[in-house]
Amino acid sequence: MTDRMSIHAPLGPLGAMVTRLLLAPYLSRLLRQRAIHIKRLAENVDRRR
Repeated sequence: MTDRMSIHAPLGPLGAMVTRLLLAPYLSRLLRQRAIHIKRLAENVDRRR
């Protein structure tokens, strides 16, 4: 599974800088953690059967 994200922040150059420095790394970590969680859930379903 591949997650794609597109971020458009307001406030011109300031918004772009905040997005690049804070928001993009946060969302990347969030998506990685989500993928790990989904994978663990999927693997556990197979073991329950």
